[in-house]
Amino acid sequence: MTGSDAAHRTGKVLLIGWDAADWKVIRPLMEQGHMPALQRVMREGVWGNLATMRPILSPMLWTSIGTGKRPTKHGVYGFTEPMPDGQGVRPSTSTTRTTKAIWNITTQHAMRTHAVGWFCSHPAEPINGVCVSERFDRVTTMKPEEWIVPDGAVYPTELTKTLSELRLHPSELTGDLVLPFIPNAANIDQDTDRRLTMFAKLFCEMVNIHSAATWIMEHRPWDFMTVYNPAIDHFCHGFMQYHPPRMPNVREADFEIYKDVINGCYRFHDMMLARMMQLAGDDVTVVICSDHGFHSDHLRPPATPAEPAGPAVWHREYGILCMRGPRIRKGERVYGASVLDITPTILTLLGLPVGADMDGKPLLSVLESADGELPHFPARVDSWDAVEGEAGMHPADKREDPFEAREALQQLIDLGYIDKPDENAERAAERATREAQFNLARAHLDGGETEAATTLLEELWGQEPQETRYGFNLALAYLAGRRHADARLTVEQVLTSLQQQAGRTADGLDEQRKQLRKRADDDEKLTENLDAVERRITAVQHRLREHDVRLMPRVRFLMGVLDLADRNAEDALDHLREAERAEPRMPGLHVQIGRAYLVMKRAEDALRAFDKALEIDGDSPRAHDGRAAALLRLKQPREAADHAITAVDLLPHFPQAHFHLGVALSRLGMVERAIEAFEACVRIAPNAIPPNRHLARIYRQLERSDLAAHYLNRIDYIRRARRRRREQVGAL
Repeated sequence: MTGSDAAHRTGKVLLIGWDAADWKVIRPLMEQGHMPALQRVMREGVWGNLATMRPILSPMLWTSIGTGKRPTKHGVYGFTEPMPDGQGVRPSTSTTRTTKAIWNITTQHAMRTHAVGWFCSHPAEPINGVCVSERFDRVTTMKPEEWIVPDGAVYPTELTKTLSELRLHPSELTGDLVLPFIPNAANIDQDTDRRLTMFAKLFCEMVNIHSAATWIMEHRPWDFMTVYNPAIDHFCHGFMQYHPPRMPNVREADFEIYKDVINGCYRFHDMMLARMMQLAGDDVTVVICSDHGFHSDHLRPPATPAEPAGPAVWHREYGILCMRGPRIRKGERVYGASVLDITPTILTLLGLPVGADMDGKPLLSVLESADGELPHFPARVDSWDAVEGEAGMHPADKREDPFEAREALQQLIDLGYIDKPDENAERAAERATREAQFNLARAHLDGGETEAATTLLEELWGQEPQETRYGFNLALAYLAGRRHADARLTVEQVLTSLQQQAGRTADGLDEQRKQLRKRADDDEKLTENLDAVERRITAVQHRLREHDVRLMPRVRFLMGVLDLADRNAEDALDHLREAERAEPRMPGLHVQIGRAYLVMKRAEDALRAFDKALEIDGDSPRAHDGRAAALLRLKQPREAADHAITAVDLLPHFPQAHFHLGVALSRLGMVERAIEAFEACVRIAPNAIPPNRHLARIYRQLERSDLAAHYLNRIDYIRRARRRRREQVGAL
């Protein structure tokens, strides 16, 4: 870091991560005066939504927050990974990350740096300060005498004993700690209800992270510090179904006992925030963020899918962002922020360059000038990974890619150099590999890298055609790549697979029933139990029908999207209406219905469909964007611009919303801002013709023939590339 850059630092920065924190829970608590510390940050700083990425899985997202890069660049693809030797599965680790995190960059610049509890941080890295991994706080046994800190959970290791003595074990919990969360805890029958034990474990882990962080803040100097606490997410997965209002499938007795847990967890986080802010002091920039939100209202799912990462169905696509500090604007909203923007923004606050290979951007709008000077922004570097110097990362021999290691192992097996590992362990490693590749494919798709996503999904779908989630996502990848015929064929294959699976399960149940009845004639005891067995079979059949009811609307929905992509709006509407009859509370479904009406030039009907989507989910960016498109048709550009701005705020990497904003601003005569919107659209979707066409038209009107020619040439290039691709696909 140059002397000039150091002079422009904003001072110390404290980054606090609250996994799954959501404004929908926070706002009512603030209105009741229950979160004063966070309210102070908002009052004295900036706040807003933080857009997440897909798949909405915490290990991938928090690694993106800590690096400013998409999973396709940082190498963490989920919760687990195969062991390097291929014999089993392990949680994703710090040795899997393939790029420097922000605490490595600050270490490289001799900044005193501490990192506590961060996802995928085990084993703790040798940074210029204290690193406490996510395994430090875990309650792994209910016997306190057997509870030890895992090797590698603390760096430097000499602090392990000091920090371990701060940990709280469930056996130490008293009623005064539990009752604020569960006032009716005395009514719990702990012999049959293990939820109080689960609460105690989660509470202790939440406290243990805080205890380590505050000890470090009190006893070690620092320039940059980050503390990640997963407790909100963990509490929500365990207790959100009991949060008010009561869900139809929740017993009233359970609701009365556990309804206060979520609010209690948020209020406790505010208390922890107050203490950390007190220790940090007023001259420190505090950044609080979450990787995603968590459904807490009528959008809570009635059931959790029985598949890997199925609990992610509860995750909402907007987290929170709050910032307060000496150079942060006061009392303002921040718009268009993404999880990818956190590291670039903090680097800017610390006077360090942003890596050109980072996918995020510094949130420059949150910084205010000092003494009349514009904020100073350090020059970019090509990549921090190419910058030499000690960065506090593990040695290269420990940063082994588990997927490459597994391939190397298989090669040795094939060559006969080693025996095949235990079958079950190998199968587990194979499943972990497939799941990671599936998550990687979805990350490619989310980043607009459709070809990479398609290649991975084709391989996965070919290996396991019974995994319909592979087929669904492959169809989406084909659709994104304009391979509509392939997408349609894949959807038909998914439908056939679902029907075959349902048929096999039904046949199996019928066969069980026949065998039981046959045996019951000769077995008096079995005859007595036959009714109970029949009830179990009926329950399985009921679950099968529920499974079919959940999946079929998705198939019909996808068929409708495909018809819409082919401009067959009436056929699309038929499929979408059928899906609506089965699942009327899907906001995305009503968005597609609205889009079908737009194709049919029925703007008023489209508006009603988009309004219905917003009634279900007022934070749907696609519904706001659809409303903008409909209002443009109805010659209401000012209202259209408002909804397009909202869509961009909710989902920054949304090219369609930027385009509609550009059209609205252009019609309002706001040419410069329209150019900004169209250029944002082109940056995100460079092969989209409409924004390039609008830019060519605007620059022609401004008599900038050079720029007009640039965009016209770009359009010609896109069309030629599309023709070549169609010819190549046709040849196949």
